[in-house]
Amino acid sequence: MKRVLTGGMLAALVLFLSAGWGLAGNGKGGGGQGGGGYGTGVSIICSGAPVEFTGVVSDVSYAGSGMEVTKNDGSVVMVYGIGPYRYWDLLEIDRPVVGDLVTVLGMEVDFNGTLKIVAMSIKLGDQTAQLREACVDGTGGQPLWRGARQNQVQ
Repeated sequence: MKRVLTGGMLAALVLFLSAGWGLAGNGKGGGGQGGGGYGTGVSIICSGAPVEFTGVVSDVSYAGSGMEVTKNDGSVVMVYGIGPYRYWDLLEIDRPVVGDLVTVLGMEVDFNGTLKIVAMSIKLGDQTAQLREACVDGTGGQPLWRGARQNQVQ
């Protein structure tokens, strides 16, 4: 009886863990061709409004996923989706740090009632880091550092 109980518990544990891995997608997206999470080919990033501004980096998040920029008019904006360090290394461009003057091309996206600016590209000095695929007809916006797209660095 003890073996049956132990075997049953082990089988349940394997089933439980494998369901999580299957749903996670292992970084492959899963939101259809747009990859934005809707499953319809429509990208949530590309549903936003394009924005462009210049300012000085006033803070960089600890996790490295975003930065705060003080715009030329004095307002402060949080910019999300600036990509991992390894992607910037691959581009051979120094990642923005506090004090750098940057120009951000992004999309202002409504995430459940909260507007966030997601970077599409960042210009730092005379170099521009392209971070996401261009939005075309509501699709695109996928990070260039993910999956097979990371090998398309130009």
